[in-house]
Amino acid sequence: MPETDVYLRTLRRAAELIGNEEALAHRLNVTPSHLALWIAGVEKPPTYVFLRAVDLVSEREFPKN
Repeated sequence: MPETDVYLRTLRRAAELIGNEEALAHRLNVTPSHLALWIAGVEKPPTYVFLRAVDLVSEREFPKN
C-alpha cells in the first residue's frame, strides 16, 4: 500500500468523523484549500497535520473509558 493511501484514508475518515472537510480544516487549523489538495492526493500533508488527524480518528474510533 503506498504511503499516500494512509494519508488519504486518514484525512477522509477524520473529515467524516468531524462532519465535513471545512470543519476538519478548521479543527486542524489549516486552510480548506490546502486540505482539499491533501485529500485529493495532489500534495502530501505536513507530518504535524497528519498526526493531528490520526489523533482525531483515534479519539473517535477508540475512546478512552
